[in-house]
Amino acid sequence: MNQEYAGQRQISGMDGMRALGVLMVLISHLWPRPDSILDYFHFGRVGVILFFVISGFLVTRSLLELQRHVGDGSLGRYSAFTTFYYRRALRIFPLYYLALAYLYWVAKDPYVTANPSWLLFYVSNYSFFADVSFGNADHFWTLAVEEQFYFIIPFFLILLAPRRSFLWIVMFFIGGIILKTLFAYSFSARGGFYVWNYATHPLWGCVEGLCLGALLAYKRSTVTWVGSGSAVLAGFLCLTAASVYFYFFRAGINQDVLYTSLAHLCFALFAVTLIAYVSQNQRGGLVRLLELSVFKWIGRISYGVYVIHYIARPGGVEWVARNKEHFPEVLQPYLVFIVVSLFSLGLASLSFVCLEKPLLSLKKLYPKRPDGRARLEVADSKRN
Repeated sequence: MNQEYAGQRQISGMDGMRALGVLMVLISHLWPRPDSILDYFHFGRVGVILFFVISGFLVTRSLLELQRHVGDGSLGRYSAFTTFYYRRALRIFPLYYLALAYLYWVAKDPYVTANPSWLLFYVSNYSFFADVSFGNADHFWTLAVEEQFYFIIPFFLILLAPRRSFLWIVMFFIGGIILKTLFAYSFSARGGFYVWNYATHPLWGCVEGLCLGALLAYKRSTVTWVGSGSAVLAGFLCLTAASVYFYFFRAGINQDVLYTSLAHLCFALFAVTLIAYVSQNQRGGLVRLLELSVFKWIGRISYGVYVIHYIARPGGVEWVARNKEHFPEVLQPYLVFIVVSLFSLGLASLSFVCLEKPLLSLKKLYPKRPDGRARLEVADSKRN
């Protein structure tokens, strides 16, 4: 396969796409229900799948760049692996484990203190099989999915030739969809409750977004084709079809095997075409919108917002309950969304400036070049 590495340039609009994803998650988790906008659209999961596609795309770009360095002899395989994991750890671990420490020692969340190992080792997405839940840390299952993907994907991309790694990701994509579908039908046939969570929370339940994002990173011509107007329209129609189905069957949607099997694929097709379109049309109106300062900043702090918002929700609910008489009645149903969102954005900004950004600057320290100096440029490594 004739590789064309997109890793040699940063892509405008990616922070804005992250902002779109985290705003959808905030709406899903904090907007009042029922009889709301959530009845028409699976906001939270679409936002999560958008994050997965972005992660698969940008991380694979970085790994392809590392693979190129391995191929030309400027970097050994061991150094490529350690470079990738070192940078992932700097980006993800500090805030995540700080949040866990808060829930365990300060908030003393009973769900977290009872079963901390699931969270410590990033396997909480399988806790449903043991009938374990995590209260204010329930949303960390998505971070577990990403970490498991980050653990596997370097073996495809660093150890294998480009063509073989591409084929392995394709097989991983197809195998995951098949496994999820079989699992959903089997679980439903045995009378299992809440098929949606049991089938879509494991890694195999989320391969669509991660793998399609990864495959998009392989070749410039792929980005051009997937980012065409007709492809974006097809992706939008897939999202619309899933949303219409969700609306008419929402009463039993968590037990619906067809929706469980195909919804993520519909969301991922929309997300991957949108990201490809943004990558292909860097001077277009959509990119100019996504590059607005407010969207760029929300995108940069989106990881912190995602980690913090669900933990902050109970405090927001309690504060609103104590002070609702001070606000107009028409505003009261939306106060939790407003208060928790603003608090999460503020605290995530503080975390990014004081914790995450200084730690990200340490990426430049490893690996060291043969002359002993540090620095190896890898695509988008500052923001992934």
